[in-house]
Amino acid sequence: MSELLNKFKQLCNSTITLPDNGEITLSKINVDFQSKLHNTLGNFTDDNSTIVLKYLQYINEYIINIDLSREFTLKDKLWIIHFWRKDIINTEEELDIESLKVIDNLKDCTIKFTLNKLETTVKLTQSTLIHENNIIDFLLNQDKELNETDVLFFDAFRFLDVITIDSKDYKISNLTIEELYQLYLLFNVDDIKKILQNINITLEDISNIKSIEGDFSSFY
Repeated sequence: MSELLNKFKQLCNSTITLPDNGEITLSKINVDFQSKLHNTLGNFTDDNSTIVLKYLQYINEYIINIDLSREFTLKDKLWIIHFWRKDIINTEEELDIESLKVIDNLKDCTIKFTLNKLETTVKLTQSTLIHENNIIDFLLNQDKELNETDVLFFDAFRFLDVITIDSKDYKISNLTIEELYQLYLLFNVDDIKKILQNINITLEDISNIKSIEGDFSSFY
């Protein structure tokens, strides 16, 4: 490798500390990143739901491949997105890494409702990027046009950890993604709204950064 190329690579990389996974070496947004993103999204011939999910899949996959031995989390992803946006937009927008700890409060959420006269409880947890992409892969491989209902499944059910029915716990990690989706379809709309409301209230303090999770306008 030439001295110039080696020097350029050094200057285009940064070492950052993630909320959950320590130090990583991260490339700045470059032509290679944007070209591959363009190939992923195409010419926007897909419906909006598919485009958003493809973008999230691309970002997740990019971060996962930084180090396959680590289990990157939503907190890590939001911190990386913030780092990239700050570098590109040249904004003074600041995000305190400590503020992302509110995501850990999801584990304290307990959503209760009644299912056929049985007390049912849903508990939440922070999502990992591998789990998120497993959900997205399932949705994108559906033999149908995606819609907002499918995005809603991703946005809410990626955080599910345990469902308790009549005092018996059922770990979501024991389900396949297809089973998780079938479970989602059995919920009534009001209970889904209740889950989303709890998620949004818990993450209210970081709503600004979370709202740009699926916004690719800065990178495309």
